[in-house]
Amino acid sequence: MNDARRVHPLSLLFGLLKSLKDLIIPVIALGFLWRDYFLWTVLGVIVVIILIALSHLLSWWRFTYQIEDQQLHIKQGVFVRKERYISRERIHSTDISETVLHQFFKVVKLKIETAGGKGEPEVALTAISKEEAVRIQTVLDDGVRRSPETDDGQSINQAETTQQTARRWKLPSKHLWMMAATSGGVWLIITGAFGFLSQFDQFFNSNVTQQTLDYVLRLSYLFIGLLAILLFIVLYGAAMIGTFLKYSQFVLEESNGQFKISRGLLNKTSKAIDIDKIQAVRVQQSLIRQLLGFVTVYVESAGGSSKDENVSTILVPFLHENNVQAFLQDWLPSHVVHDETAWERSPKRAVGRYILRTAWLPALGSIAFSIWLYPYGLLALIVFIGAVLYGIRCHSAAAVRIHGDTMQFRYHGISKNYVTVRKRHIQSYTNKGTLFQKRPELTNMSFAIMSNTSGKTFEVKDLEVETGGHAYKWFSRETE
Repeated sequence: MNDARRVHPLSLLFGLLKSLKDLIIPVIALGFLWRDYFLWTVLGVIVVIILIALSHLLSWWRFTYQIEDQQLHIKQGVFVRKERYISRERIHSTDISETVLHQFFKVVKLKIETAGGKGEPEVALTAISKEEAVRIQTVLDDGVRRSPETDDGQSINQAETTQQTARRWKLPSKHLWMMAATSGGVWLIITGAFGFLSQFDQFFNSNVTQQTLDYVLRLSYLFIGLLAILLFIVLYGAAMIGTFLKYSQFVLEESNGQFKISRGLLNKTSKAIDIDKIQAVRVQQSLIRQLLGFVTVYVESAGGSSKDENVSTILVPFLHENNVQAFLQDWLPSHVVHDETAWERSPKRAVGRYILRTAWLPALGSIAFSIWLYPYGLLALIVFIGAVLYGIRCHSAAAVRIHGDTMQFRYHGISKNYVTVRKRHIQSYTNKGTLFQKRPELTNMSFAIMSNTSGKTFEVKDLEVETGGHAYKWFSRETE
């Protein structure tokens, strides 16, 4: 059962398709640059594809894995042979995912994340059967222990598992649509579209680009405005559909000391996180969701490597802010700070520093546009006023509070964040002040947790020096 095995041969197809996807833009660029040598370009591309296919074939043949004494033993390497042993104590989370191709061929991808993963999974088995993935996940599961035997020689593990009945939380359908409508994914699509258009002239003749621009400018302003609105609606709809497909069928379960998160309609993923390896809880509100009163709950887990979530894992994607306290009390009571605990806020004398940080660049831009495009350029002052209001909002959010062995930071970046951490999970705590903060007696408070190789740091700026001193004493050994 635990002999050395290879991943499914379909991993060759998946790897080749990924490599070909990465070649699309370079091939298009070469096609336009070397269009006078079209035949040689085609032959070169064919040779490159053959070499890539051979490379994937050799890598697949030389890659084996097996389970030995509850350790994962990996052998890989075509010319330089590498062997790795990964014990279950090092594993912080496992992730089973299924793209449309995986589902069609009835295989899954298993990712195993450990501390020191450098933002990438320690192991990725790109194509194995779902039964094999579950078997590996079960053997390497920190929450699954070999149980002692009873007097009659039978294992009591089954009895313990029966007692530890899984709890479930499912994202309601109406909240899924509201989440999709307020996700903000449309701005990512628009940014990507502008990024592509900025490179447009590299793929086409400059005359084509200029003629297209001249044609657009000859259109009426009303038509251009309607076209822009229509384009925004289309992109907004595409972003909504993307979010809906990503978080559809979202289910959170707790069993055997783990959170198991599954989601996705087309690209299905299933992730398991050890509860005792959760380092912090972060509650986030975008500007739109602040108006509606909804939040997203993240967990910062040691060894996490979710690229889409910036090394954070979404525990609950959409929850009303009035239900957050009750939810955490039920699911993560160790990371609850009671509402009656008072916040230590940033003092009023620090509001100017927040405004300066957010508004100095819009101020320069507003002045330049007002002079260059007078009188229409004066409309740029709206951006400056918005930046000032944003700075005031960031100042009003900045606060810290401590309750028992738990600290909570509140700060406003692009979104409003509440970060809750226990003292034993803090790797380092820092009070830092600049020369300009010395006279107003202000300090920046920050702490770091173990999240990936470099860790993760959270900071609240321009708080009272006295508040920073109290937090330092709380964290120091003297108070333990």
